[in-house]
Amino acid sequence: MQILVTGGCGYLGSVLTPLLLRANHQVRVLDNLMYGTHFGWALAGQPGYTLIRGDLQDKSIVADALRDVDTIVHLAAIVGDPACSRRP
Repeated sequence: MQILVTGGCGYLGSVLTPLLLRANHQVRVLDNLMYGTHFGWALAGQPGYTLIRGDLQDKSIVADALRDVDTIVHLAAIVGDPACSRRP
């Protein structure tokens, strides 16, 4: 199964993504890497893993990320009032 995980490098996505890969799913992560790149690149080279650096507000990036996807796990979000106020 091809799964798109939005926010796959974040707090929850960084736990879910390796689990999906171990279950033999193809995992495509779409993340803007706002909080750094360590996790996203740590999985580089893993069979079935693709990282797309981009923002959900960019329709062309989202369209590419959705190509041939069976399901989506939407975890992309800015969490908490202070962070949301800084980056509306």
